[in-house]
Amino acid sequence: MKRTNLTFILLLTLAISAAACAPTPTPVPPTPVPTQVPPTLPPAPTPVPPTATSAPTQAPTVAPTSAPGVPAASVEKLVNDKFNTADTKLALWAIQPGLGTVMIEYSQRLARLWFAANAGNWDMAKYQLDEMIEIQETGETTRPARAPMLKAFEDNYLAKLDKAIGAKDKAAFTTAFNDTVAGCNGCHKASSGTTWKSYQFVSIQTPKTDPAYYLDWKGAGQGNRLAHPPAAATTAPTPTLTGTLDAAGVEKLLTGKFNNYDSNLALWRIQPALGTVMIEYGNRFSRAWYAAHNGNWDMAKYQLDEMPEIQEVAEVTRPGRADALKAFEHGFLDPLNQATQKKDLVAFEAAYQNAVTGCNGCHAAAKGGPWSSYQFIKVQVPTADNSDYIVWKADKGTGNYIVNPPAVPTTTPKPALTGTPDMAGVEKLVNDKFNNLDTNLTLWKIQPGLGTVMIEYGRRFAQIKYALDAGNWDMAKYQLDEALEIQEVGETTRPARAPMLKAFEDNYAKPLDAAIMAKDKDKANAALKNALTGCNACHTASKSANWASYGYIQVQLPQSDPGDYQQWNAPVGTGNYVSAPAGGQPTAAATKAAGTPPQIPVSHASPARTQCLVCHLTGVSGAPKAPTANPDHSAFKDDPAVCQSCHTQAK
Repeated sequence: MKRTNLTFILLLTLAISAAACAPTPTPVPPTPVPTQVPPTLPPAPTPVPPTATSAPTQAPTVAPTSAPGVPAASVEKLVNDKFNTADTKLALWAIQPGLGTVMIEYSQRLARLWFAANAGNWDMAKYQLDEMIEIQETGETTRPARAPMLKAFEDNYLAKLDKAIGAKDKAAFTTAFNDTVAGCNGCHKASSGTTWKSYQFVSIQTPKTDPAYYLDWKGAGQGNRLAHPPAAATTAPTPTLTGTLDAAGVEKLLTGKFNNYDSNLALWRIQPALGTVMIEYGNRFSRAWYAAHNGNWDMAKYQLDEMPEIQEVAEVTRPGRADALKAFEHGFLDPLNQATQKKDLVAFEAAYQNAVTGCNGCHAAAKGGPWSSYQFIKVQVPTADNSDYIVWKADKGTGNYIVNPPAVPTTTPKPALTGTPDMAGVEKLVNDKFNNLDTNLTLWKIQPGLGTVMIEYGRRFAQIKYALDAGNWDMAKYQLDEALEIQEVGETTRPARAPMLKAFEDNYAKPLDAAIMAKDKDKANAALKNALTGCNACHTASKSANWASYGYIQVQLPQSDPGDYQQWNAPVGTGNYVSAPAGGQPTAAATKAAGTPPQIPVSHASPARTQCLVCHLTGVSGAPKAPTANPDHSAFKDDPAVCQSCHTQAK
């Protein structure tokens, strides 16, 4: 996750543990009570450009010595390799967003792009397209085997969209958009995975309804894109370390890597920037409005507390923006918080409108990278509810907040390391940093908590309902699997909640999974409703230092389509799942049924082929013919990069 913007959206606030309902859940650290400020509003802060990428923060200097120890250069190389190579055996890498999470933002931005272009807001359309490519890079990093196909899609489809947007050509844009939708579905059809022989059940379409009712798609002005943006600032290469390091030196070097943003390191580079952060930020801002207007003041307070928490992520990944973000928080969110705690709707509405004005003032004043201004991003009071699977008028909407919670117990600092490790000892130390949650380390601290996790979690449960109604059993199965995958992030970053989350999975998700696998619609709908009841019971039972209960968070079946850019009744919505045994690997029979892609012959490696289907679609000269069903290879671009996303090169 990584991004840079100020555009806003998404977030589920099924806050804390939409999970299993253990009778006495373990508390988690509270969200700090925001500092109160006088209601007099200061002028809008002068913002720093939302898309500017700051130079990496300089890590503390480690002083190598010539004393006995491990070579400093070798230690730094090992550490950098850990940061630059996706390794899901390491916990911190394992919880980074996979393609499922990436594609939620990707498809949201594609829908936004459509609405922006159709409103004549070509700058906004261009911005959304740029953000799509940026979040795509996260998927290329965490799922490197998919990178060739993703890059081919960018070259073959997004480039045409970009050209039409640049020309402000509505007809060309519509054609390119339709081609992009078809290209997405072609990729889904061609792709396979451990338990899926095809993802053709994921079928998208042109969106019908507004994906973000708090955005004014017309914006506030065009012509903000610079034809010749200034070159990005370059930084001098970090000198190679010399000498040796003892255990304390290794620890200091490693801690510096975890505490200082460095876009030269892949793991840091894919952390959420302002673009991704503002999707959640805007979504929570919208939710606060609906909560307050339904008298659910605790929910409004919760949403406002979560906003600064996700804001802190952007303050870390875009440190040049930190001052502007903090000024906005104190100038506009603090008055909203005051009105919320007083349960004063008149004061709340006034503070909310001021915050909307403050947002737009920041966007208009901001500049950076290819943009002279971000005035094309214009927010407004939401005109409709994008999260109607939340019950805004909850039964227990007040009285849960603890104003003066007990002090958080302090922990004893870890003793400094002593001695001199060998390289095996260094690697163990490094792996421990990657495998053990430590919120004293910045990189661990900004990983998603349950608030962020539950945005995706709740959305996927809402999407299960629409998949079930359409008889798209594979889509329902996929959504449930993805919900459980994102749940594991919450189990890692909030380990005290893990038992409850796992109990929820056992008691509610597994019966739903069984009904989906049996294609029993009545049982599946009953299990889904039961799971929502379980969610609400968990919220009521859960507590933390700041909250006596989270009972004000109540969910329900969605009242409207949570993602109508998806075609729920996909033509091939069943028969794509490959059953796997308990060990997690497909059986030999299942693998054979899935059609394991044959390898590319050694003879094709040198010279490398520039085309594949020119021979394999026709079978010319005895070449094995590519199938025209499950999936239909004739729909693919004749590009080795596309072919190699499934077919590996024999050696």
